[in-house]
Amino acid sequence: MLHAADESVQAVFHQYQSQLHRYIRQFVGDEEAKDVLQDVFISFLKQKRETKIRNSDELPWLYRSCHNKAIDYIRKQKKLTFYSVEKFDRIEATTEAPEAIAWQELREDLFQIALGFDKKGQGALILHLLDEGKPKGLIAETLEISDRHLRRKTQDLFRFLQQELKKRGIDKLSW
Repeated sequence: MLHAADESVQAVFHQYQSQLHRYIRQFVGDEEAKDVLQDVFISFLKQKRETKIRNSDELPWLYRSCHNKAIDYIRKQKKLTFYSVEKFDRIEATTEAPEAIAWQELREDLFQIALGFDKKGQGALILHLLDEGKPKGLIAETLEISDRHLRRKTQDLFRFLQQELKKRGIDKLSW
C-alpha cells in the first residue's frame, strides 16, 4: 500500500515529467537529464513525506530543484572534465561556405587564445558557454563566481582576446 505522499508524488511525476526533462536538458545532455530528474524526484518524495512542500508550491519547488541539481551536475562534471576543442566546437564548417570556414577558423583561434587567459582555463570555459548561448547567471554559477565578477572577467577576457588578435594583425572584430 502506497503512502499518501507517494501517490501524490507519482501523480505529479506523471503530470510534469516531460516538461521538467525538457527544462533540465537545456543545461545537460539527454541521458544526464534523466539522472538529474530522478534525483529531483527522490528529493521531492522525501520532502513530501515530511510534508515540507504544500501542493500549491510543488511546481515552483520542482523547477528550482531541477535548476539546482543541474548546476550541481555541471559543477561535478567540470571538476572531472577538461574542456577540449571537441567540446567547444559543435558546428562543422562546410566546404561550400567560405564564411563558415573563416568563422570556424576564427572560433578555433579564439578558443586557443582564451586558453592562455588564465591558469584555470576559465577564459576558455566562459567563451565556450557564451558560444553555446548559456545565460550569464548559469555561467556565473558554473564558475562559482558572482554575476558582477563574471561581468568583469568577461570584459577582461574580451580585452585580452582583442590584444592577442591585434598582435596577430587583426585590429577589429564585430562582437
